[in-house]
Amino acid sequence: MPSYARCYSPTKLALKCRRAAKTAGREVLEPALSFHFALEGKQTPAWAQAIILSALGYFIFPADVVPDIIPGVGYGDDLGVLSGALAAVRTFVDPEARRRAKERLREMNLG
Repeated sequence: MPSYARCYSPTKLALKCRRAAKTAGREVLEPALSFHFALEGKQTPAWAQAIILSALGYFIFPADVVPDIIPGVGYGDDLGVLSGALAAVRTFVDPEARRRAKERLREMNLG
């Protein structure tokens, strides 16, 4: 199993979000983008960053458990991973990170 955290970079996330905007939808992209912006915050401890990076890396990784190209279910596993990670680190995803994620979704016509 790969170390998913190594799959993350801001550039790779931006590319994945652009490619997946219509098929993954807001439900998947909002937590991913919130995590991205939360990583910029100085108050996020290392253990929470590790969870966030792993979840984002899984979302970006092209050969995850359920391939993203399968219509209707391809992003289900990604949503599960992102939701689980959010449950673990919710207190470190501050309102500003959420606001910026929603703003980015509006720019992508998903808001």
